[in-house]
Amino acid sequence: MYPPPKTHTRHFRKLTAACAALLLGLTLSTPALAQVPAILGDLDDDGFVGIQDLNIILGNWNQYVTPGDLSAGDAHHNPAKPGFIGIADLNVVLANWNAGYPTRQPFKGMNLHESRYWAREWIFVDIMKRAREWTLSNTSTATDSNGWPILEVNDTASTILVDQIPGFPTGTYICTYDGAGGSLAFTGNVQNVQASTGQVTFDVAGTEISISLVVTGSNPNDPIKNIKIWMPGFDETSPSTFHPLFVKRLRPFKVIRFMDWQHTNNVDEVPWAQRTTPSYFSQSTKTR
Repeated sequence: MYPPPKTHTRHFRKLTAACAALLLGLTLSTPALAQVPAILGDLDDDGFVGIQDLNIILGNWNQYVTPGDLSAGDAHHNPAKPGFIGIADLNVVLANWNAGYPTRQPFKGMNLHESRYWAREWIFVDIMKRAREWTLSNTSTATDSNGWPILEVNDTASTILVDQIPGFPTGTYICTYDGAGGSLAFTGNVQNVQASTGQVTFDVAGTEISISLVVTGSNPNDPIKNIKIWMPGFDETSPSTFHPLFVKRLRPFKVIRFMDWQHTNNVDEVPWAQRTTPSYFSQSTKTR
C-alpha cells in the first residue's frame, strides 16, 4: 500500500488538531455547550440518526436557539454564531445518517374487554350503560326502540348493573329518569335511599360491590325510561361519557382492539338498523 501524499498528511494532522481543540473547548465551556450526543447527529437522543433529527434542523432553520441545545438542532456548536441553525448543523446529521439503532419502545396495543355488568373496568360514568338485559315478569311486555320496557301497573323489569366487583366506586349515586306511574328500587350494597319525582339517590359502601335495579309498574302512556345512574362525582353535566380513569389508562397505547368490545365472537349477524346505538338503554347487550 502506497503511503498517502504529504499534503494529505498535513491536512489530516491539521484536521485532527482542530477536532482535538474543538473537543477541548467543548469540555471547558459552559454546560450547554458541553452537550455532546452519544452518536453525532442524534439530536432527539433516541439512539438513531434519521428523519426526526433532520426535522429538528429544518424546523429551526436559520434561527438562533439556546447555544448547545441539541434538541433544538445545534449540532455543530459554531463558535462564530452560537446557537445558529444552518448548513453546518445539517451536515452533521447527513454525515451520520442511519447511524445507531432506535432505542425507543415499540408501539403498544391493547385489547378492550367487553362492557358487561360483571366487568371490572370503570368504563362509563353512567352505570346504566353496563346493565344486563332486562328480566321481565311478564314475557309479553313490549319495549320501545331504545329497549325501555313499557310496563303495565303490576309488571316488573329487573337488571343487574354491578355484580360482585372489588374496588368499584363507593359514595353517593344519583339516578334520574323520565316517565310516571311506577317506582325504582335498588338492591345490593345500597343504603340511604332517597326518592323524589324523577330522581333517586343512594349510597354505596363495601369492598365487593353489587348493584341491581327493579322497575315496578309505570304509566303505559308515559313509561319509565331514560334512566341514568351517575357514579359519585358525576352527573348529567359531566363532559364525557367515559370515566376519566378509563381514558387515562388507554392513553399510552397506539392501537386499540375492539374485538371483545364489539362482541365479534359468538353473536348472530343482525341488520345494521338493529345495532346498539348510543341512545340504547345499555351498551352491554349483544344486540338490540
